[in-house]
Amino acid sequence: MEERDTEPLRSLTANCTGERPDEWLNRVQRALSALDLPCACQDKVDRTILALEEWETKKVRHRLISDILADFSRLKTGLTYLGELQQLGRQPVPAEVLKDHAESLKFLADTADRCARHLDALARVDGKGSCP
Repeated sequence: MEERDTEPLRSLTANCTGERPDEWLNRVQRALSALDLPCACQDKVDRTILALEEWETKKVRHRLISDILADFSRLKTGLTYLGELQQLGRQPVPAEVLKDHAESLKFLADTADRCARHLDALARVDGKGSCP
């Protein structure tokens, strides 16, 4: 399984320096503001910072949606695979098959939990302003 499955919100919560993207951008903006740039330059800086914030939000949103759809696909496929559990009690099922299904259900539970965390993160991102 990919590393991004185990850390689904890394790009939302921190970059490689441990800072959240908005903290990094705020720090850059404060540093540039301290330079007392002429108004025209400051306007360009402000527009650039805003564009970077929007870009980061779109990037995070795109990744979350991609992860959600991949997890949802795994869940659908896994539930289809487990369809033979409907036969429990009607015909004997070998212990090994039951163990396999138990492991599959654990995997699906982990996948569902990760998908739910991605959906919560997407709701937080969209709560700050929706991006197409």
